[in-house]
Amino acid sequence: MTRIPTLAAAAALTAMTTLPARAADPLPAEDAVFTVYGTVGDWTVYADNQRHSCLVEKLFNDGEYVLQMGATPDETKGYLGVFTTADVKQFRRQNVVLDIDGKQFPAKAIGTKSRKLQGNYKGSYVPVHTRALADALAGGTMLTVVPAKSFSFELPLDGLGAAMAEGSACIKAQS
Repeated sequence: MTRIPTLAAAAALTAMTTLPARAADPLPAEDAVFTVYGTVGDWTVYADNQRHSCLVEKLFNDGEYVLQMGATPDETKGYLGVFTTADVKQFRRQNVVLDIDGKQFPAKAIGTKSRKLQGNYKGSYVPVHTRALADALAGGTMLTVVPAKSFSFELPLDGLGAAMAEGSACIKAQS
């Protein structure tokens, strides 16, 4: 298990509820253009002016790992993206368990390359479908991601609540 010894975080998921079927895809478009909205500690908040949405991103171990979180403009759908430059197998299109301080949330890694990162990153996006998961991320101290067929890793969640609040403010400013 790889352990990332730094602060962690989140995004604009404070209003997260069960997703309506008609809600927009939370992932940014392939051609999305991001601008820096602000920072919260080691987290950078990026605005996607085309979609009127935002994402929060943190780099760990000098960019070896990246955690991204974002939401749709109405904050009803969200995603968690985890990427690495380490020599690991992709964990796309497989079941994963998001363990937050011992509370487990089964999820499905949907794959896809990070739509903001440059370089040789591997990883996956995982939809955040429920308020319970969003609340656990906001109040948690450690996220352990356990893909069914790949490596496991841990990310500390220090500062997540503040990053989520700033991400939510960014989304409101885009409206």
